[in-house]
Amino acid sequence: MMTWKHERRHLIIEIESKLVKPDMWLGIGFSKDGLMGNDTVFECQFPASGSGSVLLSHNTAKRNIVLKTASELLIRDGFTEFTDGKAMCGGEWILDNIHLDSQERTLMHVISSGRYNLFFAFGKMENGEKKMHGMVGKEAPWKSQEQVRFCQRCSSSFANVDSVATDEFKKL
Repeated sequence: MMTWKHERRHLIIEIESKLVKPDMWLGIGFSKDGLMGNDTVFECQFPASGSGSVLLSHNTAKRNIVLKTASELLIRDGFTEFTDGKAMCGGEWILDNIHLDSQERTLMHVISSGRYNLFFAFGKMENGEKKMHGMVGKEAPWKSQEQVRFCQRCSSSFANVDSVATDEFKKL
């Protein structure tokens, strides 16, 4: 499940999943066109040892690029934890991209503008490095059936990304 609350220029995000275990990662991709590629991703990494991390990244059609400066400047109070067999993570995402260099700024959507399909993906980590998510079966990404908006006047909302049976998401 993913919940969010828009407060001024911040998006407070929490994600919960029973599918992710230690030494794995999960991510929510924000896509304007409903296709994987050219997406902004809010991701959480759960290494086998040590503390996890919450990052922003850009997803091309073939690979994922961690946006280090954006992650450092735009994510506050990021957390990762396991409770009762569930991976949980989240943080406060500052939606103001003006402090980023032009390269990272062009790789990020302006989340408070427009409608987005959400993609939920997860995969394994090896030696602290993310591996690509699966493309078939339960490891393939899931996509929201409806587009969502993230705006100051929109109400808080949620999307259930934890179950194939949900009406909100479907397998690709």
